[in-house]
Amino acid sequence: MKTILGFDTSGEVLSICLKHGSRYYEINTIDGYKHAQTLMPLIDRIIQKMNLQVEDIELIACSKGPGSFTGLRIGVSTAKGLAYGLGIPYVLVPSLDAIAVRHSFFNGVVLPVIDARKGRFYAAFYKNGQRITDYMDIEPEKLRAKSSQFSQVLLTGSGAPQFLSGNRDDTFLQDSFYDSGISRNIICLGEKQFNDRGPSGISEGPLYLRKSEAELNRMENPADGE
Repeated sequence: MKTILGFDTSGEVLSICLKHGSRYYEINTIDGYKHAQTLMPLIDRIIQKMNLQVEDIELIACSKGPGSFTGLRIGVSTAKGLAYGLGIPYVLVPSLDAIAVRHSFFNGVVLPVIDARKGRFYAAFYKNGQRITDYMDIEPEKLRAKSSQFSQVLLTGSGAPQFLSGNRDDTFLQDSFYDSGISRNIICLGEKQFNDRGPSGISEGPLYLRKSEAELNRMENPADGE
């Protein structure tokens, strides 16, 4: 693939990257979770900066989570809408994989964490760029206990400060660029995923590790008469 658009809407940082041949153009911005308003204008801007047309895009790669429920729905629906409108394939890439891949060179274990709210974190352990555990929705104490089995753990991801908040823990090495945009990584993984397994299916959606607040509220407070 010569031209690939990648974007991540799973967290506070909206990250968009366009690859054309060996050239990359990337935009990372904190927009206050206004991804629905800013995603398409920034995609248009980045296409113009590369002197391309939207019709030049051959593949779309998008983060599928875990992460913000609303952000993931916006990203996945945008990816599907663009792909359908342009008649091109798309791939959905796990957010934690895209965070961890930039540390594939690390000799120890890489632990990307995303704040999942309610005192919990989305996380997984990686070794040599490969995931070695399931994706987890986990309490910090249990995640620290799991981390103790490894001699070297590199902590990264947007949830790193919250995970370490109030706890001095020498178990972890801290990534100075823990909150960097991951859209370029999504392109890298998305292209490989497409070459290995083809496009994502039309029925594939966001990767949710728990029910949304709205779903939980409906379960706890069913409508009268139901």
